Amino acid sequence: MKLVLERTDQFLKILKGTIEQQPIKLTDVEYHEGRGTDIPWEKFPVGAYWGKHDTWYRFRTTVVIPQEYEGKRVRCRLVAGREGMAISINPQFLVRVNGKVEQAMDTNHYTFDVVKNAQAGEAFELEF
Repeated sequence: MKLVLERTDQFLKILKGTIEQQPIKLTDVEYHEGRGTDIPWEKFPVGAYWGKHDTWYRFRTTVVIPQEYEGKRVRCRLVAGREGMAISINPQFLVRVNGKVEQAMDTNHYTFDVVKNAQAGEAFELEF
């Protein structure tokens, strides 16, 4: 058993070295409340609270890939603020990348690929 734990520890150290976390800060996030597509988008203030019972919200922003991400896999992590809470208050939503549905999200599924082989300067519209 000790050998298995030692080998697992070595593997995890190697794996950790392949994961880079250099966040791109999301700014200029817009949102609207409601289901309609004709609802105007408004600027969402950083750190603001959102959400009401049985209310729909949509958010969007554009991410431009910086030079240091060239050739890398870029993932996005969304934190809704309800992690670890009961399923009845678990925000659930779809993520679209450039208009295409990429993944369903909730507090148990909070990361998705933006692009697997990034090109510097490439822009992606994210909507969730």
